Amino acid sequence: MRIFYASVRADPLLAPIFATRIAPQDWPKHEAHICDFWSSILLQTRRFEGRPMRKHLSLDNISPDHFARWLALFEIAAHKVLPAEQAKALHARANQIAQSFQMGLCSYYQNQERSNLFESFGVKLPPR
Repeated sequence: MRIFYASVRADPLLAPIFATRIAPQDWPKHEAHICDFWSSILLQTRRFEGRPMRKHLSLDNISPDHFARWLALFEIAAHKVLPAEQAKALHARANQIAQSFQMGLCSYYQNQERSNLFESFGVKLPPR
């Protein structure tokens, strides 16, 4: 996570979003929390407590471009620290989670009658 989030903090697209939510002194706590998330997802350790979708709902102007960049940086970091097959499996799971989050955001924006950035990128919900 340290390698990944170091690249996030240096990224011109993602850094501003994270900078508004995580103070510099809070990064170690955030990284540990996200490690718990991935441990729960991949190893079923149940270490993670929280509602990650709710955190993302409060972000304004987040778009599929942000998710794509996050995934690209995540993939690079995974390949730096894991064997190729494990990195590939981790990235595939991250893609599934990102897709789920984007669908959740799309639904939220639609229900809030807010501008839906995700529809302009082809993320659509089935008709109600």
